[in-house]
Amino acid sequence: MVRVVKTGFSDEISNSEHFPSCGIELRNVSNSDARNLIVTVEWLDANGHSISTIRNGLALIPARRTFYMSCFQSDGLTVAVASLRVKVNIGKSTAHATKLPPVSNLKLTSDECGSSPAGTEKPVTLWNPQLLPQKCGGRTLAGTLNNPYKIRFSPDAVIYVVFYSANGNIVGGQQDDSTAVSLRPGATIPFSFSDLHRDIAKAEVSVDPCGVDAFAGDCRLP
Repeated sequence: MVRVVKTGFSDEISNSEHFPSCGIELRNVSNSDARNLIVTVEWLDANGHSISTIRNGLALIPARRTFYMSCFQSDGLTVAVASLRVKVNIGKSTAHATKLPPVSNLKLTSDECGSSPAGTEKPVTLWNPQLLPQKCGGRTLAGTLNNPYKIRFSPDAVIYVVFYSANGNIVGGQQDDSTAVSLRPGATIPFSFSDLHRDIAKAEVSVDPCGVDAFAGDCRLP
């Protein structure tokens, strides 16, 4: 059984369209590994009506472990998002046999202030005040990940990051679908997320070694 522990989002507005991003904590509370999961995120308006839906495939959430997943609405919405609803479908449950790729050396640092050339500033409006942009001094998240398996990662492997405010609320997330692709067995590589908002106080990272391959059940993890 996989529970949705916590959710949150931010909403960037550009040319009167909304581009929300979400962060989700998923906890496998069972003693079995959950595999080939489909996570459905529904954006809801102020009246609780569905605006749009995003579906992500996840290869694995091991027994008694938490997966940090993010999502992004790439097609602009004409209605502001007020909340989200998350549903998790598990493709199959198996005896506990494997783990997620380990992430280490995770550091969230403040960037040095600098000035932008006149006229290059890009105005951005965010739904969540915790993510209001600053004039300077953004943040960078960096870390390393390892492939602990005897097979390569899928070409569709994804690094997910979930952002938190100082009071522990989730305030969005991002994805990296290029750094970890086809990572060879035993390899360790660095990753980073830059130009983050200054008021992000903490970040959590999870790596899906299969990405969309989980939709079709093509993930070949041990």
